Amino acid sequence: RPGAFANTTKLPRAVIPDSVEWIGSRAFSGSGIRELRLGNGVKQVYGYGYTNFDDNGDDSYAKYGAFGNCTQLTNIVFGSSLTNIGNQCFAQCTALQTLTLPNSLMSVGVQGFYACTSLKEVAFGTGLKSLGTWAFGRCSSLRSVRFGTGTSSLALGESAFRDCPVLETVTLPDNLGSLGAYAFANTPELVRIDIPGSVVWINSGAFAGSGIRELVLGDGVKHLYGY
Repeated sequence: RPGAFANTTKLPRAVIPDSVEWIGSRAFSGSGIRELRLGNGVKQVYGYGYTNFDDNGDDSYAKYGAFGNCTQLTNIVFGSSLTNIGNQCFAQCTALQTLTLPNSLMSVGVQGFYACTSLKEVAFGTGLKSLGTWAFGRCSSLRSVRFGTGTSSLALGESAFRDCPVLETVTLPDNLGSLGAYAFANTPELVRIDIPGSVVWINSGAFAGSGIRELVLGDGVKHLYGY
């Protein structure tokens, strides 16, 4: 049920058995878990339903994610059936340093990993189809992002990696279809980007305030939007 283990500050480890198919909002929010292991049966991890955020972001909803505000969480092992990480699910998990996401994962919701301020590296699998608004926004230590190339078109949401001041390496996949507004805005250490041929349009402000010195646009790009 929602909030089943919320604010259990002395709970150091959570192992979710294979029999569990979904984890509800606030299930472990604000708990003291340091290690999380999701069973292979887990398909959905839920967060808060509200998604209408303005351009400046909003961190007041992190407590509604299943594991939001778990400030001691350092290690996550994802199961092989996970398809969806909902809104704010891991927002403000400020001790988390690396993420390797499974090939089964298709979507990360609004602010899924928002303001995970110790996160340095993210590696996505091949099944990803969408990243929500501010999904990894304000991850102030994030340096490297790697996408696996899948068969379905991938959409990067508005402000997906906005305000990541030390982000320097981004490997975009050949199935990327679109870049949302401000997707990589305010990334001053990002000096080169290669846009694959699968991208048709790039939205306004996608790289505003970035440090790009070299830009390679793929043959498929037809529209570059402004304000």
